[in-house]
Amino acid sequence: MDNRFIDLLLRAYFSGTASPEEQDMILSWLKESEEHKAHYKECCEIWALQQLQDIADDKNTVHLNVLNRLISRLEKPHRRIWTTLGRIAAIFVLGVAIGFASVLYFNKFVPVDNHGLYTETIVPNGSRSKLRLPDGSTAWLNAGSRLTYQNNFGNDNRTVFLEGEALFEVKSDSMNPFRIKTKEIDAVVLGTILTVKAYEEDPLVEITLLEGKTTVEQLANNETIALLPDQQLTYNKESGKTNLHRVDAAKYAGWVNGKIYFADESFEILAKHLERIYDITIHINSEILKKERFYGSFDKSSGILHILKTIDIDNRFRWSFSDNNTLTVFNK
Repeated sequence: MDNRFIDLLLRAYFSGTASPEEQDMILSWLKESEEHKAHYKECCEIWALQQLQDIADDKNTVHLNVLNRLISRLEKPHRRIWTTLGRIAAIFVLGVAIGFASVLYFNKFVPVDNHGLYTETIVPNGSRSKLRLPDGSTAWLNAGSRLTYQNNFGNDNRTVFLEGEALFEVKSDSMNPFRIKTKEIDAVVLGTILTVKAYEEDPLVEITLLEGKTTVEQLANNETIALLPDQQLTYNKESGKTNLHRVDAAKYAGWVNGKIYFADESFEILAKHLERIYDITIHINSEILKKERFYGSFDKSSGILHILKTIDIDNRFRWSFSDNNTLTVFNK
């Protein structure tokens, strides 16, 4: 297929008018080479920019409000601007459906079918977001998170795919369970409130139940574990082992209201947590310090320097900021 024909197919695909046969052709073409994937990504960016311009030209107040919110988010200081406009489109362009090829490219654990279109929400570092799902359930997404679901969600399936951290308030439907899929484990819910933390760079996956009842399926050995309120299941990615224990679940959901809570976390893991919350880069120039473990509860508004000063009760480390929004921590 020549480039002109592919570009016509992609234009139809992005606009939602591609036939199932044309979608199959695009998927086959994408699998042929990395060059094709790069061309697809470039076309996606161009299309996304055109959609943003269409919104800017639109006199519809709702459309303009969406664009204004987008601009205000991108103009905030110390905020990383995403490298692809395709990701911006996935969040902000008025319910744009990101199709099977995009899901294949960005989310390799999402199963691909040739006829399904997906909607994807991405929350950058330094932000949180709340969204209402088509079935009436609510999801709060924490910084650095991505939530994907098929566009027929709520009809005969209620499956979402999560990378990152989210709190779900699931609308009850005994005939149609709500499934939260991560790369490692699934949570199956009938109607409940729970948090799921599954960042790719973290060693553990955590599922914490606030209300109701849920089951967790461990994909490695087909084990199923039931959770009750104030119970947390952790899954160790390296060992494949699970641990079920009691916690104060409300503390693990406090991030929805700007709270920061950590319990017996190594400084290396805590630093990743703070990087996402404050949209900064943290370098730890001490192997000993990386392994130090900390407990704490703070308001996000108190700032990262206040957190560091508070947890350093023995006055054992120092830090410095560079111009590129990087924090370096040293032993004294």
